[in-house]
Parts: sequence; structure tokens; C-alpha cells
Amino acid sequence: MGLLLTATALALQVAAPQEEPARYWYNECSKQTLTCHGYVRGVFEATQILAGQSGSKLVCAPDQFSASSMAAYMVKTMNEPGNEEMKTMSFSGLVIAALESSYPCK
Repeated sequence: MGLLLTATALALQVAAPQEEPARYWYNECSKQTLTCHGYVRGVFEATQILAGQSGSKLVCAPDQFSASSMAAYMVKTMNEPGNEEMKTMSFSGLVIAALESSYPCK
């Protein structure tokens, strides 16, 4: 199932407008759509797969990781004063940064 979500997220990234990918996903995540949750979950799953291959974890999330909670956190962060430029960045990079800051490996 994890690979399916990752493949779905990658396919959805291709469908997002390339000039403003974070803005597109910000709009999706503001509405808490399944598309957003699938993308966030896919990025999370990708970090877990890469960690398994490299032997070095980027993210140490709890077993009950919630893509909807992470999406809400992303929207909140992007709405904070001074963070407007985040909407023009790579959304997958922002998700990874949010995962790393929310679930650091100690």
C-alpha cells in the first residue's frame, strides 16, 4: 500500500502546475483534500523507503503518523507572517522540512 501511495503522490506532483507547486498544494491542503493527504503521505513514505535503503533515517515519526495533521501544520506554517515565499517553493521539499522539524531523529 505504501508504494501505491508514493506512486500516486508522484503522479499528482506531475499534475500540479510547475511554476507554483507549493501554491497549488497549499490550496489543496487548505481544503484538507484526499489529494493533499495522499501527497503528504507519499512524501513521508518515500523518506521511509530511502531510509531503509541508505540505513540513515531523516524522519522518526510515530507509528500513528497522520497526513491530515501534517497537512494542517503545513498550511498553518505557510500562513505565518514572513512565510509567504514558501508558496513559491517545492512542496515536496517543504513537506520533508516539516517532517524533519516535527519528527527529528534524536
